[in-house]
Amino acid sequence: MRRQALLIAGFVFACSTVAEFLSIDVMAGSFGSWIHHPRRMVLFATMLIVNLTNAAVAGYLATRMRKAQLGWKASEHQRQVTTRYVNHHVRNALSALQYAAFLTRNDQAIEICNESISRIVTALKVADGEVTEPGRGTEKDPAEPPGKSLLNPK
Repeated sequence: MRRQALLIAGFVFACSTVAEFLSIDVMAGSFGSWIHHPRRMVLFATMLIVNLTNAAVAGYLATRMRKAQLGWKASEHQRQVTTRYVNHHVRNALSALQYAAFLTRNDQAIEICNESISRIVTALKVADGEVTEPGRGTEKDPAEPPGKSLLNPK
């Protein structure tokens, strides 16, 4: 991370210094004749200090940007781990509910349970980003017809 910041800082310093040398050559004719005028050495030193300050700020911002990127990646990874964990346990619980409804041998109870499970599975898929929410995107409702197992997403 420090190497990248130093490379960016060096690049900013080099570019701004070269730009100043070029502008001196274009406006004054040559750097040698420009620097021999009174107080030009102080002006040149000031320009270098400003360039170093710009380079330091650019290096600092590059470091902060990289830290923010790493933090975002870590939080995204944690969100994915949490989503997989919740999906796993909710689907296991839904399997038990579906099995319990099947044991009743009551077709109405089985259908109500399957429809509810279908909505939960669809909500899990939408929350996980697998599909768009039904009615909001171009994809069709991913829910299976009543009577089929909805717990296996594939």
